[in-house]
Amino acid sequence: MKYDLRQPLLFVMLLCLLLAPVGVALAQPRSNFGGGWEWQEPPRKNREQAGMFLDVKQMGSRVRGTYSYGVSINGEPQSEDGNQTPFVGTVKGNVAVIKFDPENIHPLYERNVMYKAPANGKAPSTATLQRRGQTLEWKLTAGPRLFNLPVQFTLRRVK
Repeated sequence: MKYDLRQPLLFVMLLCLLLAPVGVALAQPRSNFGGGWEWQEPPRKNREQAGMFLDVKQMGSRVRGTYSYGVSINGEPQSEDGNQTPFVGTVKGNVAVIKFDPENIHPLYERNVMYKAPANGKAPSTATLQRRGQTLEWKLTAGPRLFNLPVQFTLRRVK
């Protein structure tokens, strides 16, 4: 009795075709958003220079963390106490979409601050963070402008 190899071979080829997209998706590198990121306006003698710092923690396709805003003049901070605002978001490829409530401000000395949805049913503010090498492009996509920061700017990884 002859054994027909066509049927098992066809099954294996079909299985390979079905699993190929899964293998490609798993092989794609994920962007690492975790760590510290900072942006500062160019210095101007005797004038305010705004800056922003992001502290990001990434767990798979989710991110959370805080952003802080500060002002300096001639390199000297203009306040003794800083503040932080928590955010949460999701990652897809090299883009993270975060949401935050700009009114949910905590002093820097507070630990483990967590995102809370805005009160009174307001929609959260949102921003996209796009990884480009060792930089992170911030773009505010919904909500009020933060302080006197531009709507879009590029943060650099803090070493």
